[in-house]
Amino acid sequence: NVLLVGGSQMGRVGKELERKGKDVIEEVGFVQVKGKWDGVEVGNVLREAQGLALKPDKVVLGGPGNSLFTHGEKDRRGFGPERTVTLEKGKGGEVRKVVVKYHMTEPMRISMAERRELVERVVEMAAGLKGCFPGIDVVYVTMFPRFVEPCCTRGGHITEDDCWAINGFRKSVDADLVEELQMIGVSVVEWWELCGMEKELMVDVLRKGSVVCHDGVHLTESMNTCTAVNLCHRLAEMELAGGGSLGGGSLRGKKARMESRMDL
Repeated sequence: NVLLVGGSQMGRVGKELERKGKDVIEEVGFVQVKGKWDGVEVGNVLREAQGLALKPDKVVLGGPGNSLFTHGEKDRRGFGPERTVTLEKGKGGEVRKVVVKYHMTEPMRISMAERRELVERVVEMAAGLKGCFPGIDVVYVTMFPRFVEPCCTRGGHITEDDCWAINGFRKSVDADLVEELQMIGVSVVEWWELCGMEKELMVDVLRKGSVVCHDGVHLTESMNTCTAVNLCHRLAEMELAGGGSLGGGSLRGKKARMESRMDL
C-alpha cells in the first residue's frame, strides 16, 4: 500500500500508479497539499493522512513546487494558481477542445527567511508522516520542473529569464531539503531519475524533451507514465532490500520478473 502526499502533480502520478502498478501495488492513496506549505496546511495534511482507512507500507512525499514564488496582481497576489481556460470550437459551435494553462504575473521568489521556513515545514511534514505510521519508509521526490517556457506574451508575465530563474531556484531549495530530510532518515529520489533521465537537464533541453505539458505546471502524459512505472520499481526495490512482504531472493531477478509483468 502506497500513500502519496503533495500537490496535484503527485495526484496524477498516483493515478498512473493505480493503472500501471496493479501487479505490485495493492492500493494507492493520495492526500493533497492545498496552497502554501505553512504550519496550518502541514497540520491539515497530517490529520487527513492519519484518518485514512488506508494503512500505507510506503509514503511518497512530493516537493513544494507551488510555494517557491509569489505572483499575481495587487490584492490577488500570493501562491494561488492563475489559470486560464480556452474553449476551441468547431464550425458548428460545438466545443472541440478545452485548453487549460497556468500563468505567473510578476513572479518573485520567496525571501531567505520564507525559504528557511518552507524547508522547516517540509521536514516537519516528513517527520510527522513517519510519526503517523511508525516503521514505514518515507520517500521524498524532488520537485518536478515547471514553467520551462514563457506562459504567454502579456506584459508582466513569465519571461525567458524568469524560466531559468524559476528552475534554478527550484534546484537550490531542493538541495537544502535533501540534506535535511536525509538527516531524519527520509530516502530521496530525484525527479529526473523517475523520468528515465541520467541527470538534471537545463531549461532549453527540457523544452525539447516534452517533459512539461502545455499547461506549464504538470508533466506530459508520457512522463507521468514513466514516472509512475519507475517509482513502482524503486518502491519494490526498497521492499526487497529490507526483506519486506515481497519476499527474499535475488533483487535483480525479482525486478526482471516485475518488468515482464508490467505493461509498459
